[in-house]
Amino acid sequence: MADAGYDVWIGNTRTTRYSMGHSTLRHTDSAYWDWSLDEMAEQDLPAMLDLVYSITHERIHYIGYSQGSQQALAAFSQGRALTYINKVVMLAPVAFVDHGSAPLELGLFDLHVDQILQAAHVNEFSTKTSMGTQVVDLICGQTNRRCYQSWIFLFAGDNCCLNFSKRELLEKYETQVTSVKNLAHLAQQGRRSNFAHFDYGSAENLRRYGRPVPPPYSLSEIPPLNMLFISGLRDALADQIDVTRLIMSLRSNVHSYVDPSFGHLDFILADSANSRVYDQVINFLET
Repeated sequence: MADAGYDVWIGNTRTTRYSMGHSTLRHTDSAYWDWSLDEMAEQDLPAMLDLVYSITHERIHYIGYSQGSQQALAAFSQGRALTYINKVVMLAPVAFVDHGSAPLELGLFDLHVDQILQAAHVNEFSTKTSMGTQVVDLICGQTNRRCYQSWIFLFAGDNCCLNFSKRELLEKYETQVTSVKNLAHLAQQGRRSNFAHFDYGSAENLRRYGRPVPPPYSLSEIPPLNMLFISGLRDALADQIDVTRLIMSLRSNVHSYVDPSFGHLDFILADSANSRVYDQVINFLET
């Protein structure tokens, strides 16, 4: 998109490599990790878009990948940041997740791994050791390609077109740290087949939301937008049943394309993503 002349702004989710700082809290404070989708949709994404608009004074084409689409849908459903938005592109779009089939996702949903981690007072979810070494390097070493592919499958399911000769580059940037609460929120949505705020239990829900159950993010409240959804038939995190349910929940006339072989990571890491996905995005924005 930069090559095509667009002014490109890339948002960094909390606690990722480029967003580890905080004005008052330390990395070791439990409050530092006290966030999930709700805070990203209510605070982070609107702040990013407000910054971009304040500098460019141009309405923004929003492109969200994976949870980046979930953040936008949650924010838009509450009327946040809509005045800044021109067109919207969702890659591997996520709102509902109950048909996800990646092993880690199933572990969250069925084995309640999130609740085990929370009970053990674990706040940070990372694939690196305290010394900064990737766990996969300890398990697989540097040369066992099949083991490394199994490691990727654990988190993201099947992918068609990853170039594993780029392993050193992939490990430099992926995966990023997140909060256990963020994973717990995802698990709640998967177990309950909904797209809703974080569930703190009935007493705390009453205090926070004024009701015993968390309110849903009402997708029908999002006004009609010019939207393009690109999903993958092999995507284990953005399953086609969930994507279809999402599209049917919106009032927008969504332009939709399903790549017959892409998995979840292919959208950002496949060597062929530029021709199979990004060209479509640019054509949509320029039409």
